[in-house]
Amino acid sequence: MISPWRIRSAAALCLVMLAITAAGADAAEIEVPLDLDYLLLDAALQQQLYTGQNGRAEFWKSPDNCGYFYAQNPRFSRNGEAVELTTDSQLNAAIGIGGECLSAVEWSGIIDAATAPYIDGFALKLRVTDINVYNPAQAAGPIGGRAMEIVKASLIPRLQTFSYDLAPYVRQLNALMDACWPTTPRYNRYGRRFASPPKLCRATTECASRCG
Repeated sequence: MISPWRIRSAAALCLVMLAITAAGADAAEIEVPLDLDYLLLDAALQQQLYTGQNGRAEFWKSPDNCGYFYAQNPRFSRNGEAVELTTDSQLNAAIGIGGECLSAVEWSGIIDAATAPYIDGFALKLRVTDINVYNPAQAAGPIGGRAMEIVKASLIPRLQTFSYDLAPYVRQLNALMDACWPTTPRYNRYGRRFASPPKLCRATTECASRCG
């Protein structure tokens, strides 16, 4: 169930949106806190990117079919002001020589991608700001050089194609405004519908009363 009014736990992303009601010269700006559970983002990401065998996201495969980079088990969480994607990953930067695959770098571990959420039209999107890799014990992973280049070059552009549709939330808010807005001429002149796509003010664990 969509709950657009207040944040209830650290397991949800709070989007403070600025919207403009349709009323011509009398248009009014209103701020709308939107409660978005990270589990919804997990499921949407799996449907869009993690569509391979056993729920894998196949981010890279070398032309000779020797090297690969794929990920599984994505989960979003909060890390300060960032929305962080954590995913289990496996990479093999093997190269084909004489009909055989020679493994140059083989790595298995966890990738954390810090992202900054933003709104594009009526869609929530993510801009990757940092990437860290770990071994299964959560120590800094010994990965670099070409292997890290493969991770960044393949993961970042694919993750930034992710889009979460906010239109159903906006439709619910419009319906709520229609149901709750007074029907007297005094109030009808302010309009009931959003005249333009909402704009993101901030993403945080607590919705502030004003956009900064």
